[in-house]
Amino acid sequence: MGIHYDYKSKRGERAVLKEAKRKNVLVYAVFVPPGLKGYIFVEADNVYEVRKAAEGIPHVKGVLADEVPFEQIE
Repeated sequence: MGIHYDYKSKRGERAVLKEAKRKNVLVYAVFVPPGLKGYIFVEADNVYEVRKAAEGIPHVKGVLADEVPFEQIE
């Protein structure tokens, strides 16, 4: 799942991990692809877990509705 984040992605990556831990959301990985500004990709069981982790984080513009295959990120 992807999160559209309107800020520095490294800061957003840390924020997603912190919120996921605080809310007991199982996040397997967080990936900030170089060259794709403003997006953070989160590996989790489903989109609801990603939305829960992203909820309330400042500067998050939204969560992508569909799963993004890894091949599209490369």
